[in-house]
Amino acid sequence: MSISFCLALCFTALLETLDVLHDADNSSDHEPIVLQLDLQVELVKFADRMHTPRSSWEKARDRDLAHCRLSLSHYLADIPIPHEALLCKNVTCCSVEHAQAIDAYANNISAACTAAAEHAIPQTCSRQNSRCIPGWSEQVQPLRDKSLFGTGSGWIVDDPEQELCLDV
Repeated sequence: MSISFCLALCFTALLETLDVLHDADNSSDHEPIVLQLDLQVELVKFADRMHTPRSSWEKARDRDLAHCRLSLSHYLADIPIPHEALLCKNVTCCSVEHAQAIDAYANNISAACTAAAEHAIPQTCSRQNSRCIPGWSEQVQPLRDKSLFGTGSGWIVDDPEQELCLDV
């Protein structure tokens, strides 16, 4: 109940109700806390859809992966290792410094992985910029290849006995 008390202190001005769900169907050893807050929202505005580039691992080639490994090893070499926190033998250690050092270490490793991927792996691009239509290649490309549109001849020849001349 100390967590509930702490949350109640934090959200006193906004808190309407605070409950802990003791659900029999919950197989977890944790119990969810349900808060009902009194938030005044005057205007909800929808933002335009924004594209956030991400690493496209499907597009990565062997040289991209090798470059990513090399970049990652350089980034990881620059991260200081919190030896004192990692070698602490106290299983009930409550040292704030140790916890902060381990959290910073984990965050630095995660940031190194992200930076190496952004540096070496091809990034996704916005559909608006690429003019790519998902599924187009798989469904339309075979039909396009079968026709002679795009060659500039203006002839479609599927059957040698039937030739159609088109004004293109």
